[in-house]
Amino acid sequence: MVRVIVIGLDGATWDLIKPWADKGELPTFKKLMENGSWGHLESTIPPVTCPAWVSMLTGKNPGKLGIYYFRQPDWDSLTMRFVNIKWDEYNPLWKILNSEGYATTIVNVPTVTPDPTGYLGAYVQCPIMGSENVDQFAYPEYVRHLLKELDYERLVNGNPHTLGWDEYLNEVYTLVNKKIKLASKLFKKGGWELFFFTIFYTDQVMHFFWHYMDKNHPRHIPDDKYKDAILNFFKFIDTSIEEFLYGLREDDILFLVSDHGHGPMHWEINYNVYFNNKGYLKFKNKYRRLFKLNFYKALAKLYRSPMGKLVDKIGILNKLKETKRREIDTSIHAIDFIDWDNTLAYNPAAGTIFINLKGREKYGVVSIDEYHTVRSEIINLLKELKDPRTNVNIVSTIWVKEDVYSGKYFDIMPDILIEPVGETFYGSYGLDSAKPFKLLSDPTPLTYSTHTRRGIFLAYGPGIKKGHKIENAKIYDIAPTILHIFGLPIPNDMDGRVLMEIFEEDSEFAKRRPKYVDPGYREKKQEDENLKKAIRNLKLKGKL
Repeated sequence: MVRVIVIGLDGATWDLIKPWADKGELPTFKKLMENGSWGHLESTIPPVTCPAWVSMLTGKNPGKLGIYYFRQPDWDSLTMRFVNIKWDEYNPLWKILNSEGYATTIVNVPTVTPDPTGYLGAYVQCPIMGSENVDQFAYPEYVRHLLKELDYERLVNGNPHTLGWDEYLNEVYTLVNKKIKLASKLFKKGGWELFFFTIFYTDQVMHFFWHYMDKNHPRHIPDDKYKDAILNFFKFIDTSIEEFLYGLREDDILFLVSDHGHGPMHWEINYNVYFNNKGYLKFKNKYRRLFKLNFYKALAKLYRSPMGKLVDKIGILNKLKETKRREIDTSIHAIDFIDWDNTLAYNPAAGTIFINLKGREKYGVVSIDEYHTVRSEIINLLKELKDPRTNVNIVSTIWVKEDVYSGKYFDIMPDILIEPVGETFYGSYGLDSAKPFKLLSDPTPLTYSTHTRRGIFLAYGPGIKKGHKIENAKIYDIAPTILHIFGLPIPNDMDGRVLMEIFEEDSEFAKRRPKYVDPGYREKKQEDENLKKAIRNLKLKGKL
């Protein structure tokens, strides 16, 4: 019986992998490319871990999910808060497979937090957004025992600035090695039809170490000992993938995927400052917020200094440390420094722009009648935005929401989406920016690369074309393609298509045409089966 194995590499890009594979640095990737079908996997807009993994597991665009970024404005508290991912509503891939009797093992996939109720298989939730309750975080009991056995850790406790660059890398390798060991044990245990495991730290290592590798990066440090940090990490991943290949059965199909790609971030652009300069947004409480920003920066620097251990013993500063995250959420990353009564448009996060619309935003001022006029004005402003140092246009691509999103949550999605020149040269963090009042600035010290829309896709196994480069694959296509491989009907509310071009012409996958059904098909099927069972029981009792 066919099984599907998906290995996710957060942020992985062919821009790095292919040249390294061609040079023989990544022999497993090279083997898979030569013996499988591969190509770019177009991500969501914006290409962010959340919602990209959610779209991959549901086959749906963010307009059907109601999420466009990890954190979105909470108008009641005037802060940026983590989004609520409504897996019960989305009907994700594992629920569809479970309803058909197929067991799933899902390990460490960002944003993915299955519920044990009715779950068929095993899982370990997303380390970032997963439950603090270990019984909810991992399922079933034997998985929780494995976590204890391996001394499993969710995340590296720190970053290169708090730990030091060497120590950070050591921590990453130690943690990822534990996650791979856990995944390997669950992989070998079997009892699943879909196995989905993701390595998150490919993304983090690229964010932190890109400038050491990239000679064209403004922050490049030549001949540094970390210049091969990213390559070495991918070599480690290459070897780990090879170990999974040894465990494949004859009928198994392997996918390699990423949620987005990566590219160099040269500068940080704050569109809110630009809108303020042009009279479309107004700041307030500027100096109070700057004071808080500088206070917490100084506190963080103190904790990283040789005095840090002594500071820990001082009661009041220790108390500040305990409440630091809550305070940062409610002050540094606040949205109450904007005068909403005098703001027409704003950038909450990444490349997303909202019109401050009456009836949608809590403090909206733009009427429905004014909406298209204001949106057009903002688009024209974005087209005019230039880097004052080079006179180069900063924004290269602009979309309006109706060209990107559809679905239940369309109305609450961003009104304008933007991509900078070079895809990644100018990164933006909107209301999450640590530099809220500067138009252009150096990247934050830990973000030397950011995301492109070009993730990776690779399929390998029986019935898959060999050495075949594909085009136009989208992140929404993964879920329907997996359902098709299992011979299952595809809910017609999925936005993706089956990637028929990856299948050999004489394979059963190519001969079988995709079948689409209404989203409620499985519930209706279950109701019909229950009715038939009830009728049989009544007949046996002589009541019919």
